[in-house]
Amino acid sequence: MKIDMQASNFRLTWALRRFIRKRVNSAVGGHSGKVDAIQVRLSDINGPRGGQDKRCVIRISLPSMRDVLIHETRKDMYEAISRATERAKNTVVRRVKKQARHQTGALPIPA
Repeated sequence: MKIDMQASNFRLTWALRRFIRKRVNSAVGGHSGKVDAIQVRLSDINGPRGGQDKRCVIRISLPSMRDVLIHETRKDMYEAISRATERAKNTVVRRVKKQARHQTGALPIPA
């Protein structure tokens, strides 16, 4: 699975690339066959001034569905990536299940 990664206002290191790949693969996991494309955009909004300014934007393209688009901003880039991939995982699972229900015509089972 190809993951398009780009960074603005800082250098995208190999360690960060490995971390992104690991987290995205974990997030998409068993649904990787249903994914058309994955983009990860990282940016340091304030530059060297610091603060809660590390942004991770993930876009996952799913066939016949709206793209999953997650924005997460944190003080630490690794934390922003972790939180964004976790949210992306939850959204992908929800959308895939919803599409499967619609295709089979099954009604959701009440909890």
